[in-house]
Amino acid sequence: MTNNKTCDDLPLWRGLLTHGRPDLAAGLRESTLELVATGGCHEYFHPDTRAGLGPAAFSWTASLLLDALAEG
Repeated sequence: MTNNKTCDDLPLWRGLLTHGRPDLAAGLRESTLELVATGGCHEYFHPDTRAGLGPAAFSWTASLLLDALAEG
């Protein structure tokens, strides 16, 4: 095991930060916060309509939200 972090070890926006893309990381984080604020903690979201799909109380999404808010 190495001490090097890969994108697989981090939420995607942190992986983008690690790899020198703060512009993309900030946009992804903000989009994620907006989706959850308007659509709830669904499992996933439609890419065009942004409608929440799958279970409405998905714990992975809630966990991701908490992580994103902690980064704020």
